[in-house]
Amino acid sequence: MKIFSNFDTKLDVKSFKKKIKQYWDWNVLLVKRHPLFLYKAFINAILALVLFGVYASVLYTQYSDNLIYFYIFLFLHLFWITIWLVVLFKKIVSHLWNYVEFVRCKADLDKIDIWQFWFFLKFSFILFIYQLLISLIDVIWIYFTRAEWISNFWLWASLIILNLLFFFLIIKIIYRFIDFEMDFMIVTKDEIESFDQAWIFRRKIVSMDLAKFRSITTEKKWFIRSVFNFGSLIVLSEWDSNHNWEIRFNYIHRLGALKEAILKLIYKNKASWKKWKNL
Repeated sequence: MKIFSNFDTKLDVKSFKKKIKQYWDWNVLLVKRHPLFLYKAFINAILALVLFGVYASVLYTQYSDNLIYFYIFLFLHLFWITIWLVVLFKKIVSHLWNYVEFVRCKADLDKIDIWQFWFFLKFSFILFIYQLLISLIDVIWIYFTRAEWISNFWLWASLIILNLLFFFLIIKIIYRFIDFEMDFMIVTKDEIESFDQAWIFRRKIVSMDLAKFRSITTEKKWFIRSVFNFGSLIVLSEWDSNHNWEIRFNYIHRLGALKEAILKLIYKNKASWKKWKNL
């Protein structure tokens, strides 16, 4: 879905289909990131759970004399976070289960479109607002049920700080998913285009003319990337007026297979491909 001029959740599919019309199937590569790119979203979700535990303990200190109110507010908060985390982890697992390194024909698009990203974003923002409203009810309720103004002040401050930290983690998770879903690379025999969705209002597109192609480098850093066989693809070309001489795309699985597929497109003529293979 297209929300703003620089935010289109289906841009990868639209761009791929457009290139397919121009170059036909098997002459275009659509490259997506490996789902392990979402490991930071997983870590942030765990931190959000810990923070929620702290939030619940603060509420308990205020309602220990009347636990019925504590259980009501705890249920309201758990209702939000449980649904959201179930959806989150379900999508991470589905990505890991259905991942493909790159798409080369229109029939394979179903393999990458395994869930509706716009639905997840809308769902996240709605529950984000829900959590905010419940937190405001917490503060207002405590204000009217507790007589000590000074103790209420510090309670409000702690609840506000915890909520701000909680929302910050949720925003980071959504940001990570935007990077995962909306960053992609399209390769044809003529050019490589890299799409980087920085956030809702900013997108960066880098195009490289493969007539000036120089080399492709694969890079694997750190122990985990070597174990799980994923890393970065770096394409270099001659320096141009726009300074687009390098395209780097991270978190790609089976780099060797992707590198060979790209080189086959660049050296479409079989003789030149065999010549490159024998270098």
